[in-house]
Amino acid sequence: MKFIPALRTAWQGLSPRERVGLQAAALVMGLFVAWSLVFRPAWLTVQSAAAERAQALATTERLQTLASQASALRAAVAAAAAQGDAGRPKPGVVDDTSRALVLAALGRNARLQAQGAAVVVSLEGISDEQLRQGLKTLRVRWGALPAQAELTPAADGFQGRIRLEWAAE
Repeated sequence: MKFIPALRTAWQGLSPRERVGLQAAALVMGLFVAWSLVFRPAWLTVQSAAAERAQALATTERLQTLASQASALRAAVAAAAAQGDAGRPKPGVVDDTSRALVLAALGRNARLQAQGAAVVVSLEGISDEQLRQGLKTLRVRWGALPAQAELTPAADGFQGRIRLEWAAE
């Protein structure tokens, strides 16, 4: 408690010029502390908010695109099921014309392998539009529906495998 009176006495003992110098130094220190503890973190947050918002909007747009594609695929499956089996090869029969149509839709980075009552499509670098068209062709031409998928996004599209099975008659 004796510190404050001693400080006051020391302050009174200073010349007016020294007092102004100490007040200016205290003001500069106060501004530095206020900037460091209050304003700088807020400033950095404001600066990074625009980039984070743009990233969130891009992610939201991508998710909405994927959701609309999933809805379109569901609707196409329902339409194909309602359409019936007209013009479709018998299950398990993969003719060369259908194979050529599917490979044309999927592009040159796709391989088809018949495995009993299923077909495995191996993909590498397939765009989402190529994948949608290829699955649509498989569904319409063969009546094959995706049963299992192991797809991962890559820089040049999707890669992985899709196992398709023929719809029950």
